[in-house]
Amino acid sequence: MGGFDQEIAWCKERRAKAIGDLREFCTGARQFRNKVDITPVLEARASEDIKEFDAVIAVLEKYNGEAR
Repeated sequence: MGGFDQEIAWCKERRAKAIGDLREFCTGARQFRNKVDITPVLEARASEDIKEFDAVIAVLEKYNGEAR
């Protein structure tokens, strides 16, 4: 096992949660704060999180593979 296996697993778990959130929003789930629909903000945040986790996972997996 490489040194980044736990970090990679954590990133993949968080990415999966962001994908789950995005799926909920796509099926009509709405989020409100002080009676204001904040769903579009959360959708954008989930999409951005997924992209960021993809990038981090790719870097960690590449470095982890080189370290073996």
